Amino acid sequence: MLQVWQTPVRQLQRVGTSQASARSSTLPRPVGNGVVTPLRDEGILVIGSGLTYHNLRQFFSPRGWAPSREFDGWLQAVLLAGNPKDRGKLLTAWEAAPAARAAHPREEHLLPLMVALGAAEGEAATRVYHERDFFGGITVSSWRLG
Repeated sequence: MLQVWQTPVRQLQRVGTSQASARSSTLPRPVGNGVVTPLRDEGILVIGSGLTYHNLRQFFSPRGWAPSREFDGWLQAVLLAGNPKDRGKLLTAWEAAPAARAAHPREEHLLPLMVALGAAEGEAATRVYHERDFFGGITVSSWRLG
């Protein structure tokens, strides 16, 4: 779910959106660019919730440790390295990333990040949370954009 919050907190408003049911990594970015960016430009905080690893079948198993580490490392490289405007091309082809489908058998928990990136197109990313032993050994991260 993509949530939009207006600040200050005492004037908190939340708008929840749902995702298209089609499995496509190209759908959310235009939404971020066309719908969410103007809201962000007005000072509205955009939060895309999800997790860098979301394979529930292996979430509590050591079998998920390596795929979570590989995909999280790829995502870190995409978000932190190079020109921020090139992120969209790499993220659109996310299924080719190391351990992509092992980390995300279905993409619905990754797509909110792409919407938030669409809203922050061209702005720097900062990793604000990183853990290598989430639930025993899963590697996960959270990002701040802009």
